Amino acid sequence: MILVLMFAYLFTAGIHKMPMIYGFVVAVIVLFLPGIDVGSAADIKRVNFAYPVFIVACLSIGNVSAKLGVGELIAGILSGGIENSSLIIYFIFVFLLCFTLNFFMTPLSIFAGLMPPLAAITMSLPLVHDVSPLLLTVHVATINVLLPYETANNLVLFSFETMTMKDHVKALGSRAVLSFGTFLLALAYWQFLGLLG
Repeated sequence: MILVLMFAYLFTAGIHKMPMIYGFVVAVIVLFLPGIDVGSAADIKRVNFAYPVFIVACLSIGNVSAKLGVGELIAGILSGGIENSSLIIYFIFVFLLCFTLNFFMTPLSIFAGLMPPLAAITMSLPLVHDVSPLLLTVHVATINVLLPYETANNLVLFSFETMTMKDHVKALGSRAVLSFGTFLLALAYWQFLGLLG
């Protein structure tokens, strides 16, 4: 019944205009009310609150940096140094920049914060006819995460000890190397198609 009420709350968010997060919070509180008997005080004592606090802290890094305009700042610095560089060097730099930012921001916040200023810079460059190479460059770079805290899914799995840090870095590091090689092949292909001038 509580689950049905929570879904009803979520589906009617457009009508009552309340934040959706309230549905999740109230549902959990109701489960621990006297008479419901789904959760007990012993259950709360067994919860390791370090993991949810750590997850929220990691995910908020990207939100804070997006609100502070870190993407515009980085793009402004980038635009000052690309006048004399080739488009291939520019796209490699964008790839490495976005890959490095994964250590400080979530992939979605990088994408949301950097894409508008980078698209404006890219389209202002001579011989650039399409923003598609930039879109793919940022996407491929931001999905290459190495550490669990960089995305919510990996962080939750890591917090439940389904994967060790060593295995995580080994598997995703191999993928990152392969995707960088694929990105370099894509650059050659884009050059052949004339998308890079």
